[in-house]
Amino acid sequence: MASYLNAEFFQCYEIYYTSEELGCLPFAGGWAQQPEWIIKAILHFKREAALWEQREHEERTGK
Repeated sequence: MASYLNAEFFQCYEIYYTSEELGCLPFAGGWAQQPEWIIKAILHFKREAALWEQREHEERTGK
């Protein structure tokens, strides 16, 4: 297993996945009320998801 697949990775992924599925942030309030590590985790996984979708689109369209 890759060294980055540790408990912290899975905790961050769970925060991202749950916020995406529920359509809300983990804590009440807006982005300014979220802990910094949660903002970083969500934004990192959103960026990775966008890159993954871009790669898949490029493969499908041949671009």
